[in-house]
Amino acid sequence: MKNSLSVSPSVIRRAIENFFARHGLISCMDKTWSIADYADFLKIHVRTLRRWRRRGLVPPPDIERGNFVRWFPDTVKRWQESAVAK
Repeated sequence: MKNSLSVSPSVIRRAIENFFARHGLISCMDKTWSIADYADFLKIHVRTLRRWRRRGLVPPPDIERGNFVRWFPDTVKRWQESAVAK
């Protein structure tokens, strides 16, 4: 008989958020943008943003651990403002 542990994603998320709250930390999941969030903000396709990232046309992620990349919204907005000013 298999002994597997099944936990729903919402339970895991609540546990993580409770941990952050208890320790006075900011949850990076709520305060940062994924590549999909960033692409949605720019109103472009995710593949386009990935291509721009490879070419160095957008700011590097604020958080990068392997395939996990996140940007702070302020980083994106400052980059956009500086790009428009040029």
